[in-house]
Amino acid sequence: MKIKKSLALFCFLPLFCGMIGCSSAELEERNFPLAIGVDKGQEGYRISMGFQDLSQVADEKAKDAGSPPMQGEDKSLRGAFLNSDEGGPKSMDYNHVKALILSREILDDKELLREFLDYVKKQEVLARNTLLFTCDKDASDVTDLEGKLNMAVGTYLEELAGGSKEVKDVAVVTLGSLLNEYDNQMENLFIPVITVEEEKPVIESYYILSSFQSLGNIDTRLYLLAMLLEGKISQYEFELDSGEALILENLKNRYTYEDKGDMPGVEVVVCAEARLLNGSIADEEEQVRLKERIEEYLSQRAEYDAAKLLEEKKVDITNSYYRLGGYNRNLYQAYAQNQAAYKNNLETEIRFEITPVLE
Repeated sequence: MKIKKSLALFCFLPLFCGMIGCSSAELEERNFPLAIGVDKGQEGYRISMGFQDLSQVADEKAKDAGSPPMQGEDKSLRGAFLNSDEGGPKSMDYNHVKALILSREILDDKELLREFLDYVKKQEVLARNTLLFTCDKDASDVTDLEGKLNMAVGTYLEELAGGSKEVKDVAVVTLGSLLNEYDNQMENLFIPVITVEEEKPVIESYYILSSFQSLGNIDTRLYLLAMLLEGKISQYEFELDSGEALILENLKNRYTYEDKGDMPGVEVVVCAEARLLNGSIADEEEQVRLKERIEEYLSQRAEYDAAKLLEEKKVDITNSYYRLGGYNRNLYQAYAQNQAAYKNNLETEIRFEITPVLE
């Protein structure tokens, strides 16, 4: 999967020209952060960023060894950015930022998160296609890795986000995804959680923001199941209890919504071809038996996981409310002002229709 970055440039209002540096500045007089971390400070925000060799960002002939990571802290977001800018002799150029890391403290604190989103939306501080990440500890732990990897931190995170061959581009969470959810508050966002292991960023879990409510982390297995049920995945690997390893391909989902009186219902049917990865299907009789086993295994496991997440975290793993208006307008209008009641009353049925491939 490849992430397509917009070539559009952006800038602050004239008031903030000092923050980003003016176009007349020489390349060597500017810093080009590719990753920005935002943490909760003593009273407001703490901004951190690192900088790589300029020749790797803007001009291969530039003679610049980069700058050490710097931080700025202030009650206001504007002040924190200004403090970061004033922390060194160079001006900032944010046109190349690839990754934004919002610490979990920021995501959990809705007042700080709203202030941040209002700021970036109004001032166009960062491009909407900037990749979004979070971390359970300090975001500065990630930006402090600048210079310790074989590439810039922002580039490294970009490759992490695009490194899954299964997940489609539509599943990648960006600043624009978060801004849309801030405005609409009606779907699930699964934000990659970065941890630092052996001085390298890794993704081991995903932070759930649903209807703009923080609902904790889930592991990669549940994340991939969510992407499968949302139709945001191109293939899905799993293993039966009996040891057969399989891959689902040519995936296609069907969604049916029902109004069961006080209980809204959604049925998700996943249609796919299944191919064995550690063997082959001998004949049509074995094909039929394998089809039944796969469908039973996947349906039972998916329904169990969906019910558990809905009960324990109030997460509808099918993201059904997001599609509700297009499938059942009456149900959508009935629950438009009370999504919590929709989740509390929701009945979910998940089925798989599988065609094992004879090879």
